[in-house]
Amino acid sequence: MGEFELPPEGLEDELLDTLKHLYDPDYRPGPRMFALAGSDPEAGLLPLQGAILQALATLKPAEGEAGDARARLLYELLQQRYVLRLTQEDVADALHISVRHVNRLQREAAHALARALWQGRQATRPPARITPGAGGRPDSGPGLWSSQVRLELEALSRESGEARAKVATALEGALRIAGALSRDGAVSFEIRELEPGLVAAIHPAALRQALLAIAHALLRALPGGPVVWRADRAASRVRVTATVAAALGATLDLALAQELASAYGGAARYSAEANQITVVLDLPAEILAGRRAVVLAIDDNPDLIALFASYCEGTPFEFVHVREGRRAFEAIDAHRPDIVLLDVMLPDVDGWDLLLDLRADARTRSLPVVVCSVVTDEALALTLGAVAYLRKPVWRQQLLDALTQALNRAGR
Repeated sequence: MGEFELPPEGLEDELLDTLKHLYDPDYRPGPRMFALAGSDPEAGLLPLQGAILQALATLKPAEGEAGDARARLLYELLQQRYVLRLTQEDVADALHISVRHVNRLQREAAHALARALWQGRQATRPPARITPGAGGRPDSGPGLWSSQVRLELEALSRESGEARAKVATALEGALRIAGALSRDGAVSFEIRELEPGLVAAIHPAALRQALLAIAHALLRALPGGPVVWRADRAASRVRVTATVAAALGATLDLALAQELASAYGGAARYSAEANQITVVLDLPAEILAGRRAVVLAIDDNPDLIALFASYCEGTPFEFVHVREGRRAFEAIDAHRPDIVLLDVMLPDVDGWDLLLDLRADARTRSLPVVVCSVVTDEALALTLGAVAYLRKPVWRQQLLDALTQALNRAGR
């Protein structure tokens, strides 16, 4: 791409789209994104991810610097929405603004990020080393490190299958290792309350490493004392907490735990109040016990459904497929699906009519429906009773997030 004035027409939209798929290894950005970042398309997605996240890091005001409050707001919006992958509602709550305000600020934030990318385009940067420093973070190149963690987790899921972990097993294993690291036993770990049978929707290796990262952070920050661990389930979430008496103002580095948890729709955070530190690892609970969730795809494109089925290999979801809407109820009776994935542009019936029929029939009224279509009308889909909407093309994580949301909404 040749030189262009900043920002070129539509660049914010392209950048926002790339940010939405920042951790999708199958995503292919347009050539302008590679050119904006000074990245070679032949080198693949990872260098582009790193350039974007390094540019984002330059937008963060320095600690203790008064700075521009709006600049900090734009940075936090990008960080929380696209790096930590929080929902718009969660970002709005965290920033104390409305969801509508989040939507309005996204283009302005993308414009600021585009400028940062453009300004760094000609800069000569040594390659970042993906080697752990304090807290498991890289000595340089936080963007590349974050991207590499995500890609490693993708590979882990492909190689070893389903993302479900027994919390007791992971916690006991992590604390056994952490106990060996404690200096002269000054910091001890005690599991006080552990709800039996807890299973989280996360790969066992990722859960164990997240718990070990939390324990290690506590070891580095505390001079001593017992750390009390608890784990329980609330609705569709599993919560692991660690509490310890500590001097007010103590800080923890939870970067690695947060990165691992957020890849599975969870979070790691801590609070320090009344001379006590509380760390919370929040994760989605196992979706279904003992079987996979059946997704009935009603779509006239078998190649697309084959792609979706490949996305779901090693996950709790499996697909059955019909091409005609008139066969929907027959297929539901035959396969007893947990979710319906519905295209609205079908060869024999109108998908919107079918959605209304599914909501009106007592047999299928509670069956969660995810609308997946090129038709851009999320509001109509939700108004007619869908629990989620996906606009084609759909990337792997978008699909998994929507299917998980559908099951959670249905209480499966």
